[in-house]
Order: sequence, then structure tokens, then C-alpha cells
Amino acid sequence: MERKLEERSAAQMFDSLMNLYHKAYDDACIFEMIGVSLLKFYDEKRDYGKIVALNSMIAFELIDYERNYTNNKERNSEAAEYFLNVVSLCGHYCEIENRMYRRFFFTAFCNLVSPLSSYSAALRTSMLELYDKAKALWSREDVQALDGNERDFQQLMWKLDENLLAGEEFILECDDKQIGKFFEKTREIVRTKADDDESMRPGGFVQLVTNKDLVYDKKKTGKQVVEEYIAQLKHMPVPDFSDKDYEKTERRILDIYGLANETLFYLQSEEFTAEERNRYVEKFLPDTIRFLNAIPYHFATSTVNEISIRWYENARYVLTEYETKLDFLNKMVIARQPLTYIHSRMVARIASEIAEEMLWKCPELFMQSCGYETIGEVLQNRDKILDYVCNCAMLHDIGKTQIVDVINQQTRPLTDREFALLREHSERGAALLHGDEVFEPYIDVILGHHKTYDGKGGYPADFDNTASSKRILIDMITIADCTDAATDLLGRNYATGKNFYKLLEELEEDAGTRYNPQIVRIISDSKRLKETLDNLTSTGRYSIYYEAYRFIQNTLT
Repeated sequence: MERKLEERSAAQMFDSLMNLYHKAYDDACIFEMIGVSLLKFYDEKRDYGKIVALNSMIAFELIDYERNYTNNKERNSEAAEYFLNVVSLCGHYCEIENRMYRRFFFTAFCNLVSPLSSYSAALRTSMLELYDKAKALWSREDVQALDGNERDFQQLMWKLDENLLAGEEFILECDDKQIGKFFEKTREIVRTKADDDESMRPGGFVQLVTNKDLVYDKKKTGKQVVEEYIAQLKHMPVPDFSDKDYEKTERRILDIYGLANETLFYLQSEEFTAEERNRYVEKFLPDTIRFLNAIPYHFATSTVNEISIRWYENARYVLTEYETKLDFLNKMVIARQPLTYIHSRMVARIASEIAEEMLWKCPELFMQSCGYETIGEVLQNRDKILDYVCNCAMLHDIGKTQIVDVINQQTRPLTDREFALLREHSERGAALLHGDEVFEPYIDVILGHHKTYDGKGGYPADFDNTASSKRILIDMITIADCTDAATDLLGRNYATGKNFYKLLEELEEDAGTRYNPQIVRIISDSKRLKETLDNLTSTGRYSIYYEAYRFIQNTLT
């Protein structure tokens, strides 16, 4: 039976939660677990101020928690539901004495209009209705009497306009009626901002939405917009990362992302030939990649990680060369999550050593997985196979770049929800690269590297690794992955690394069920390979870590 909260205990818990919120303590699982209990209590009391505050805090924490989870619409929908709970209480606005709690109404509207609308088709449909509701609430006489002269409330209304303009990124996914209403509304906003230099800045939403409106109306061509954006990108100054105005610096990063991302959007249209597309890409992409690489790792980490992933999702359609795409992923996505990058480098070295031994002793195992018909072809393409194995290792955990907060959460045990998110990284990685034919050969390895050899355990449950043509590669990366994870003494402060030979005993014990028995036998029977792997997983780590950190430093500075 659930224990009923008492007034004093509820008040103490609420004050503690508010204190954590004001101190910018980010832990969505804790906020939601405590917050939901408090909501039940204050719902019965009809304490609308605390109900609004709790719904808002939980929603904000979910948004922060999910910022790197760009494909996780379900979790962003949860945040939207909490904000919708807030706006449903607009009728009680003037009953709430605490001005901060009243302010939460407008922050809820701001977040529902954008960015949450970008994750939800339902919210996109109601985006303009929500915007109008916020304006109607603000224009009420009783609301104006309470908060109309408050500067921070006025700034929120300005932010509401900006967030509606931000809808230009996804508005073309809506029906024609919605698109027409959106541009009609945004034209009104643009007129009010014509004299505001900050709003009219290159890369700002006013410019982006105005050009999209003109192209949609056929008053301007995509080529004209691309030329305009590329010219502006060349003259955009690099932000001063030592500037104490953190928000201004972050805004400039988003401006450059906005111009570059919109350029990629227009380049995908049939208006451009392949030759024109490549020419424009060469004009702007290398410079803008160098700019984003110059952003310090510690600066706006979640924002920059999300930008990097979205960049790849848009750039993949205009980049044509496999090497260029792989380099983009390594520099813009994987290297921005150092723990994952370093682990992937270790797995690549371990897998490469195992693959070399296998190519020497049983090259026939690579025939099916690498598409060769004879052992002779395998041996002739030895270097290609080793490159393939290395790239499989570098990409196997790419899904973890979307759950950075969970990977880095080492201050307490992970919750069930966080473990569930962690187990999604295989599917997230596969989804990120799915549909790009140059990365199709890696999809099964990304999906299957946490499956057991016999297919009866591991995740994802609905992926059958035993039926995959890449099975030997999946099994090899699985063993290399486990070898690094189990012997790691440096990169995992929550674990105690094992000696390699102790791990080998476990591999031998579980051969045939959890691990591929042929690969385990190859390791066990080779004195050279055992000594190499023992060195790699002990003192050899230092040189690999040093190489990885140098790459990260050179990439991100």
C-alpha cells in the first residue's frame, strides 16, 4: 500500500526539488520520480501554483535529459504532456500568487511552439493554436495588470515569436493550409522586428523564415538563397568563447548552424544538378566543419552534439564519397563524445589483431561476410578486410553519441529507465546510418554487437544475429567490445578492470553460447595473439589513449 504524504513532508520535498532546480541540477529521473508523487498530493489540494511549478520542472528536466536523444520522440512527447498540463490551467493564472509560477505558463507555451513541435506531428498541427492562446493570455487585462510591465515576461513574449519563427525548419512537412497560416503569421512577426538589429542578424530566424516563405511562394529560387547563405558564412566571425555572455555565444553558434543547415536543405532539391551540388558543398562545408570543430568540447556540449548529429542527417544527402562521410562522422559526431571514441579506438585495435590472426589461419570465414567467392580473393583483399573490421569497430557504438548524459552519469547507479535508454544505443546507431547505402554493410554489426552468439540473449530482442550474413563480424566486434570493457582500468571509474587471462577463461567458458567458439579458439591457440591482447588491454592502453586524445584535441581545437 502506497504511503500517503503529509503536508509537512510534501512541503519539504517540494522545497528541495525547487532548490535543485534553481541550482541547475540536471537529473530527470529524480525530478520525475519525486515530482509525480508530489503532483498527486497537490492535485488533491488544488494548489495550482505548485501544480504548475512541478509540471514545468519535470518537463524542463526531460527536455534537458533528452537533448541528445534526437530520434526519441516518445520521451519528448512526455515533456510536451507536462507542459500541456500547465497551459490547461490558464484559467487559474490570477489565483497564483507566486510570480515565478505564473511565468511558467509562458515558458510552457514557448517550448510547445518550438522546439517540441519539431518532434510531434500533433504539436505541429496545433502550433499556431498554441501561439494564439499564449497571445490571448498575455493580452488579458487581469494578466497585464499583474505582469504586463515585468521585463522578464515581456522577454518571454519576444521568445515566443522567435520560437514560432524557428518552426520554419519543419513547417514544410505540414499541409498547405497550415503552411499558409504559418507564413501569414510569421510575416506579421517579421514586420515588428524590422528595426531590431539582433533579430535581423544573418542566420537568425527572421532571415531563415523570410527566405523559406519567398521560395515557397516562388518569389526567390533555392540557388539564390544558397548563394546568399554561403556568402554570409564566409564572413561570419568566430565567436569569442571566453565571452562571459554565454547565451550570445551559443546563439552565434546556432546562427552558423542555421545558415549551413538551411544551405544543405536547399541543396537537396531537384533544382540543383549533381555537379552544382558538389560545387556548392566544396564552397562552404569544409570551412563550416572547421568552425564547429573549433568549439571547445566543454562549451554548450549538449547543443553542439545535437547540432553535429543533425548536420550529419542533412549532409548525408549531399555528400557523395564514402571517405568524406566516414571522416565527417568521426570528426563531427564520434569524437565529440570522447569516452565512446576512445573505447571505439580500443575495440578497433583488438578486433584488427583478432582479424589478422583469422586471415592467417581461417580466411574462409570472411568469404560470406565480405562478399568473396574464394579464399584467394579474401587473401588478395586482406587490407580492405582489415579496414572494414576497423570501421565496424569505430561505428559500432555510434548510437551512444545520442545518449551522452546516460554514458556520463557515473555519480550514482543508473535507474531502470536509464538502463533501458542505454540498451537502445544499438538501434539508435543503426537508425542514424540506415538508408545510406555506403553504411549499409555496417548496420548489422551496429545492431548485433550486444547479442549472444546463439541469438538467445542480448539486445535488441527483435534482431536475429544468427541469420545475418555479417555474423562473423558481429561476433568479432562482440568479443573485442567485451575484451575492452572488461579489462578497462582507465576509462570507467565505476568498474574494476580484469586481467586479460582471467577474461579469456570467461570467454572459453561461454564459448558456443555467448561467444563465437571459433574466434575464442583462435585466441586461445595463439600465443602471439594472447600476448598482444594482454599488452593492449594493460600497458598498451596508454599509447592508444594518447593517440585518441591527440586526435580529439586536433579535431576539436
